[in-house]
Amino acid sequence: MAESKDKRKDPNQPVGPDPGERPSGTSGSSLFSQTGPVRMASSKKETMALGDIGRSEYTPSPPAYESPTPVPEMPLPPPILESVPETSIPSIHPREKTLNARIPSSPTSWSSLKAQPDIQTSAFVHPGAVIMGNVILKERVTVAPGAVVRADNDEPIYVGAESNIQEGAVLKDLPTKIDRVSISQRVVEVSGEKFSLYVNNRVSIGAQAQVHGPAYIGERVYIGMQSLVFWARIENDVVIEPGCLVMNVTVPSGVFIPAGLKVTNQAMVRDLPPLTSKYRFHGICEETVKANLEMLDGYRSVYH
Repeated sequence: MAESKDKRKDPNQPVGPDPGERPSGTSGSSLFSQTGPVRMASSKKETMALGDIGRSEYTPSPPAYESPTPVPEMPLPPPILESVPETSIPSIHPREKTLNARIPSSPTSWSSLKAQPDIQTSAFVHPGAVIMGNVILKERVTVAPGAVVRADNDEPIYVGAESNIQEGAVLKDLPTKIDRVSISQRVVEVSGEKFSLYVNNRVSIGAQAQVHGPAYIGERVYIGMQSLVFWARIENDVVIEPGCLVMNVTVPSGVFIPAGLKVTNQAMVRDLPPLTSKYRFHGICEETVKANLEMLDGYRSVYH
């Protein structure tokens, strides 16, 4: 031990075993090379001093302290007490309605529509969420705090019954017209109707996920946290695990996309694994939908 300490008297030497003490069989690893990927300290003996931080010769001396002239105390006026009507005092927990989250769209060069969101009365939109423009929320949709659904087109964003949009998720669309001329590739057609983004029934959109139109999301699709779906078609019963990018593809029913995977061409889709009863997240969408429907009833009892 004494010999080892003698070798490390200089605190500026790199931390770790000396070249002669490196484990055998690791000569090819950069972690155990003489330099390694990271040097913990400088091998030079010179040090950089911060210098003298004392007073500069150009700093003027502070003036001598002089006692201020005393100011006579003035009597304070008596407080004015006014009675405030009880009805004008806001509640700490106001029972706001979901309609307070609605904001109309603003006319643009591609859409003259000034649309109000169409929210079913059985849906629940938390007051901390924003529903803006030409948005349709069907029965028992749940929108959590911090979520944003914004539609600025003649073709609406549609969210089907019993779907849930979780904290911080964003649903948005691209302009579907240029100079009032339609761009067919940016429109989703369902049963003869056109949408800028279509989300079907019993879909779960996880926290901080983004679904950006043009896109179609089928029934019972789970979109994991911080995933992005853009310019894509997702069929029924698909699980998109957290952190995925799904773009410019059609994903068939009954598969899952492993976490963090970027699926950006149709050839990659053919290799997606199937959903089976042995899948580690089997039933995650249905479980999440049921949990959000239960919470919806509780929230509605508080805010309505």
